Amino acid sequence: MIRLLLKVTLWLAIFANAVAQPRVDNLFDFDGDGTVGIADYERFRSAFVDGDDAYDLNGDGQVDFGDYFLFAEHVEQVEEFAEQQEEGPTPRPPALSYRVRHGHAGLELDMPEYHVVLSRSDPFGITSLRLNEQSSDFAHPSLPLADWEWFRFQELGKQIAIKLIERNWGAPTLSLHVDVATVTYGKRDVLRRGVDLEVAFHFYPKATAFHVIYTLTNRSERTVRSPYAMVGFPGFSDHRYVATVSTGHQRREALLGSFWSEAQMRGLSDYLLLRQDARPTRLESLRNSLVIPEAGTDYQLSTYVLVTPQDLRAYAAHTNKPRYLTSHLYTTLADLRPTRSASIVVHYILAGASSTDTNFQENN
Repeated sequence: MIRLLLKVTLWLAIFANAVAQPRVDNLFDFDGDGTVGIADYERFRSAFVDGDDAYDLNGDGQVDFGDYFLFAEHVEQVEEFAEQQEEGPTPRPPALSYRVRHGHAGLELDMPEYHVVLSRSDPFGITSLRLNEQSSDFAHPSLPLADWEWFRFQELGKQIAIKLIERNWGAPTLSLHVDVATVTYGKRDVLRRGVDLEVAFHFYPKATAFHVIYTLTNRSERTVRSPYAMVGFPGFSDHRYVATVSTGHQRREALLGSFWSEAQMRGLSDYLLLRQDARPTRLESLRNSLVIPEAGTDYQLSTYVLVTPQDLRAYAAHTNKPRYLTSHLYTTLADLRPTRSASIVVHYILAGASSTDTNFQENN
């Protein structure tokens, strides 16, 4: 969002000192001076943050990205008019094939073939993920996928830790382009001043796939010893629907049609379904997947990560519990010296009845 707002600021700055435009629409002239300029932008930006209904431009009852894009489109029209007077017609940027908006449950993304809801606080992560024709959901409003649950490291001979899934990560930064929508969350000074964490979601409208990049940056003057991360792989899930889980080497089907039914039958607080260990001394891929059968179609969510020598230890596991199925990546990284960063890149692929790209490649 910040980058888009900066872009709008740039557009408006170009015309702030220009002669009044003959095509100004009173809907966007918030200060009533006959032009759309910096003062109007400042008022709209404040309303966008505060949710002032007086700035509800599209009449849907809330001030959100729909109003923002409407305002940005009008500024584009003013810019196009001025340029035409000097240089002739200027081609407009292509329209986006997806929608991003703030909803009651969090940030919502309607991609051409799938729907995502991102929650920034308790829980932090994806609280809804499904293909358009899918009535079930891989996630649950309180059970996030692609979460960052635990982070810890050694400090003065002791282990200190924080459960990040329950923390508020604040408003994200948005970068919206034709081929990718990037949503980035960040936390500074985690457990120690100068230790920063970031989670960047990269959603691709031309494929039923996305990447999640978890990054640790050490701005402090001391080494971060044995940093450990437990991240979604794919994360928690609503296991009332999940019938099959697998790793790169094994596959397990639920005993009674779903892992929720199996958990109720077994009556255990939790038990391991499958586990895959990696050998960090060589490049190796860890893989996990969930399958939901529905109306004759198997909807599958697959994740994979490339384990590298920066990972001292890494494994992935599916664990079943009465309330949910948890599938996570557990990795301990090499010591992180000052000014250095380390990242974990997890790839997600959705497959179902009409998904167009189940072989999405890492280099995309």
